[in-house]
Amino acid sequence: AMWRVRAAWPLRVGSVTTRGDGRSVLLLRKLPGRVGNHSMGIQALQLMPAHRCAATATVREISSTMGYPDGSASQELLEKCLEGALGRGTDLAVEYKPWLPVDLMQTLLLDIHEFTGTSWFVSIILAVIGLRVVLLPFSIASMRGGREKAIISPKFQELAAKQQALTEQGDQEKMNQVAEEMKAFQAKHGRFYMLKGLSNLILIQMPLYITAFAAMRGIANHPHMFPSFAMESPLWLDSLALADPYALFPMFTAAVMLTNAELFGSIDSEMAQAINDTKA
Repeated sequence: AMWRVRAAWPLRVGSVTTRGDGRSVLLLRKLPGRVGNHSMGIQALQLMPAHRCAATATVREISSTMGYPDGSASQELLEKCLEGALGRGTDLAVEYKPWLPVDLMQTLLLDIHEFTGTSWFVSIILAVIGLRVVLLPFSIASMRGGREKAIISPKFQELAAKQQALTEQGDQEKMNQVAEEMKAFQAKHGRFYMLKGLSNLILIQMPLYITAFAAMRGIANHPHMFPSFAMESPLWLDSLALADPYALFPMFTAAVMLTNAELFGSIDSEMAQAINDTKA
């Protein structure tokens, strides 16, 4: 294995040994005499593993081939993005081959970015709006299914409570009657009526969110392949390839999702209650 050793004084003799905790150290003997404030003696320095040296060399090698002037702000930002990708577990030496759905999502973003000539930040927003428009019919169907479930749920809960009470009482005749009503309910609304409105979430939204996340993460983890993405720093962000330093975007996203859940959930509940009251 290759090791890099840092020392503040000249060295002459060195040997590798292993400590009790399994970490390797290098025993170094200084040249005779005093060097600076250090007197002659044996010093133990912790070794730096080879993969860390290789990672540092990889970042510098990649940044030096991107055409940015040495020591420039662009080169420093690219190196920062590369280090962030390494910190997220990306192997920059391996060829990037995303799976097909991720590749299609990244191609969509690239096409929008090149066709409109807008920034990456705006291109992402346009892609989100376009996907929402395309999926609007599925979203409407999901909302209708959710409201239908909210309307029929009280009837099912009433039958279930009645069935449980009759089971405790042991009234077999009435239990059979409630069982027939339950079968009629399931025949009309289906055995899995509780899944109404969830098909859009399970079959479309969740796979789409996972694919979009993987696509954005793949772009951010390979800033040398998408340099314009890494160089863009909208609003308070240092780079689109780096995490939000103040975590404002994650908090904003969570707030929007909670607001939608509370708003549309309360509307559906109130509508179902009004319809049930009218029928009563």
